[in-house]
This record gives sequence, C-alpha cells and structure tokens, in this order.
Amino acid sequence: MLLRTFRLNGLNKIYQENVRKMLRDPNRKPLLLQMRELIWLAKTQKYWPHNYFRYKAYTKGYDVRELQYYLPGRLMNFIREDCVNDQSCKDFCNDKVQFKRILMENALPTAEPIGYFSRGQGYFRLDDSPIDEAEFLNNLDGYYVIKPSRDTSCGRGILFFSTDQQSAIVNFGDNHTILLNELRGYLSQHHNKCLLIERQLKQHPQMAVIYSHAVNTIRIDTLRCLDGNIINLNAYIRLGRGDRKVDNITAAEGVGGISVPIDHISGRLKGIGKDRYLNEFIQHPDTGVAFEGIEIPFWNELKELVCQAHRVFPKVNSIGWDVGITPQGPVLIEGNHDYDMYGIQVMHGGYLKNKVFVEQMLGYIRQSPFRNKYERYFLIKN
Repeated sequence: MLLRTFRLNGLNKIYQENVRKMLRDPNRKPLLLQMRELIWLAKTQKYWPHNYFRYKAYTKGYDVRELQYYLPGRLMNFIREDCVNDQSCKDFCNDKVQFKRILMENALPTAEPIGYFSRGQGYFRLDDSPIDEAEFLNNLDGYYVIKPSRDTSCGRGILFFSTDQQSAIVNFGDNHTILLNELRGYLSQHHNKCLLIERQLKQHPQMAVIYSHAVNTIRIDTLRCLDGNIINLNAYIRLGRGDRKVDNITAAEGVGGISVPIDHISGRLKGIGKDRYLNEFIQHPDTGVAFEGIEIPFWNELKELVCQAHRVFPKVNSIGWDVGITPQGPVLIEGNHDYDMYGIQVMHGGYLKNKVFVEQMLGYIRQSPFRNKYERYFLIKN
C-alpha cells in the first residue's frame, strides 16, 4: 500500500505545499522529534504519513497519537473504489450533465438547468435534443453559471456571466464582455469540451449576511449502511472570501474559502473556522460576522433531502453532497462519490473515532475480496 501511494509528482506536491511551510514555521517541533513521529505514524497506520503535514502535526503541542484516527484521503478513495461504491455507476456523480438529469427526473430540487454546450456540436437540452442557437441565445436574460461536466475540483473552470437582451452583451465580470452572438466561439475555447449551463442560485439572506459574493454551500456526507438505511455523518459550511465567487477551501486561483463545522443536531455553526492552511477564524475576515451559533436555515429539510437523493443512487454507498440554501429551501448542487476526507476531518476530527462509520466500513470491507488488504486500517486499539 505504501508503494501504491508513492508518486514522484505527489511527493513534490507534498513538499511544495506542506514541507516548505513546516520548515518556515517558527512553532515547529525539533526535526529529530518530527522524524521519530513520522516513523511512528507510518508504522502505526502502515501508510505513507502525509497526514503529518496536512494536519500540521509538526507544530508544538500537537499530540501525534491523534493522527492514527485520521483516514488518509487516498486510502479512503481506494477503499471506496474496491469495497464500497460500484465503480460502474460513478459517472452518475462524475458527469454533471448526467447528475443534473437524474435530479430533474426524480423531482429533486436543484439549480435550474438551461442546457449544455458541446464543443463542435452546439447547445443541447438535458435530454440530448439539440437547441437552435438563436433560440438558446434569445432565452438568455439574467445570471448564469457555466460548469465543466467533469473536474470542477477547487472551482476549476467555473465561469459566471450575466446577459442583457437589450444590449446583446454577455458580461463575465472584471470588465470582460463579449457580444451575445460570440458566446459559442468563446465557449469553444474552454478546456472542457462539455459545459453545463444553469441559472445562478439566489441564496438565503441569512447565508448572504456571512458572505454575499458566493453561494455558501454545505458539505454533508451520507452513508448507506449495510441494512440499507441511509445516515448523515457530518457537515460543515464553506464560505467564500476575498470577493471570490466560489467557496472552495482549496481554491484553484489563490486564496481559498473558509470552512466552519456545523452541529449535526441543531444545525448551528460551532467552533472555529479554518482555511486550507489551518489558519483559524472566529469571524469572517471580510464581513466581520461571528460564526458561533449561526443557524443554517432549513437544516432538518437539508438532512432529509440528501438522504432522499442518496436513495436515487442505489449502487453508490458513500456520497459527499454540496447543498445551497435558497429562500425556498435547500437545493442540491453536487454529489461526490470520491469526496476528500481532509475537509470533513479538519472540521470534525478523525473519522476512525466514529464508531458507526468504522462499523459500516468494516462490514463493506469484510464482504469484499479485499478484507486482508484494508481491514487493519480500521482495527485501532484505543
């Protein structure tokens, strides 16, 4: 397993993002102690110890023993692939056009789809029927978001624009405008050949008070238990900052957002917010709004919605959902079959302390051909 995770480009990324930061941290532990802790963690988890840097266990006062409860993200992806999720169905989550189509067919609330653009072919409805270009352009009047059908991690490739039929202008912001009839040529230059186009969501006023330039989304993960029951595990809110229009903590273009944990029962923000570098915040740096105690509107409806949506994907047993809150209620934005464990564990601690999660994962592993490969990662002696 150590060899499976060892990649030179991955090692270089770890160095650039984590090791260099550690070497510059005045609060770091002595290097000799760090070496001993790294060796202990690798032997204990039997896995490449990159979590040591991701969670800043090199800082003074951090008890490295806590890290044995933090699942490495790549390991969890391997377990999902081999034991938990049917990989023949992953495109239902990976492909945003397919995902949106499934939501609409099952009357699940989501942002209004306008259609999709396919490079070299033109505009299409979700049912793959073509839309005449003049008809498509004539119906554009308002605010929209364009998403690559695949790979939008860290907000990569997402575009926002507004249109005005009277002036026939498409405005992408920052004084970047094109004529309406130039839109097809502009989209053809995008790195992704298939683009989903949908109307921008208007978020709930209580969410906009915290930060208004982006739709602040809730990440909540659900798990189908072995008995078929679907449960919510944990949740946190992702907040944009710096006038950015996306809220991802690991933003593609520099400063990322801030994540704040949500109490699963009350639906209120709790504890301290953190960015991707684990800098801590008790209030939003742009708006000054304090996080503690803020209530997420429609919280119970949100929890029920993601469980209802999960039932539509019977062969995908582990899903991380992104949910927006509008004045009318929660709406589904994305479902991720391979969601990263980093954000959720930064917010709520190591998942190997969650007894229900461990019990269900062991059940999936033990009924798969990979029991000997993965079981040991969930058998931790307290």
